[in-house]
Amino acid sequence: MKNYLQKFVLATALTTCAGTALAEIPNTFTAGTPAKADEVNENFAYIEERLNSGLQTEFTADCDADRSNLTTVLENLPQTKSTVHVNGTCNLGTGVVLTNKDVHIIGADGTVIRGAGSISEAMFLIRERTTLEIENLEISNASGNVNLFAAFGNSIANLENIRFVGSIEKGLQTAIMVLGGSVVNMSNIDVTGVTYGLAVFGAAKAWLEGDANRISASGTSGLREVPSAALFVSENSFVDAENTVFEGVMAVLDNSTFKLNNGILNGSAMVVRRSSVVELADNVTINTVISAEDFSTVYGSSVQ
Repeated sequence: MKNYLQKFVLATALTTCAGTALAEIPNTFTAGTPAKADEVNENFAYIEERLNSGLQTEFTADCDADRSNLTTVLENLPQTKSTVHVNGTCNLGTGVVLTNKDVHIIGADGTVIRGAGSISEAMFLIRERTTLEIENLEISNASGNVNLFAAFGNSIANLENIRFVGSIEKGLQTAIMVLGGSVVNMSNIDVTGVTYGLAVFGAAKAWLEGDANRISASGTSGLREVPSAALFVSENSFVDAENTVFEGVMAVLDNSTFKLNNGILNGSAMVVRRSSVVELADNVTINTVISAEDFSTVYGSSVQ
C-alpha cells in the first residue's frame, strides 16, 4: 500500500508539472526508488507556487508615462485572475470591453480615467460572466451619448470609492448601467453630470453600501417615460441601497423592487409603476412627490 501511494503521489506531481521543464522541478525520482516525503512535499510546494503565479497576475498601468497605458494593459490581459495598479490620468480612447475576464483595478490617489472620441457602448463594458473590481479612482467626461460603466450578460462588478463625472451637455450619458442578469455592488459612490445615474434593468441587481453614496442626474434627453433619472429600475430588477442620497427623478417600473435605508430622496418625483414595490425605512428623508400606479406599492411610515 505504501509503495502504491508513493507512486500515485509521484505520478500526480509529475503530471501537474507536465508543462514545466523537468530541470526546474526541485527533486526528480527514478523508477524503483522510494520517494522521500520531504522531497515530495518540496515538489508540491513548487507546483503550488507555479499554479498560483499563473492564477493571479499583477500589472501596472502608468498613465503618467503614457495616457494609453491602461488601454494597452486591459486589452492584453490573460484569461486568469489579474490585478492592475493604475496611476495618473488615463485615456481609454473609444472604450474597453472585457469579456469572460476576472480583473481587479486599483487606482492610486488622484487617478482619473477618461474616454475620448466616439464610444459605441461604454467606457468600461464587461460582459459574458466577467468579474470586475474597481476602486479608488474617477471615471469622467466621455463625449457624446455614452455609458461610463456597463455590466452585461450575467457579469459581476464591485465598485468602491469611485467618482463618476459626466457631461450632459455633450449627450445622453449614463453613469452606471446594469442589465441582463448582472450584479453590481457599490460602496462610496459619487455620481454627477449625467442623464441617468444608476440604471438597472433586465433582471439585474444592484447594492449600494458604504458610509456615503450620492447619485445626481438631470437633463431631458432620455426615454420618453422618464427623460432623466438618478435611479431607474425596470424589467424585474432589484436595487437595495443604504446611506445614499438620490438627487433627481426616481423611477421603479415593471415588476421591480427598490429598498432604501438611511437615505435622502431629493427630486421632482418618484414614479412607481406596473406591479413594482418600494420599501423606505423610517430613517429615510423624503423631499419629493411619490406616486404609485398600476398595482404598485410603497411601504414606509415616512411616506405621506
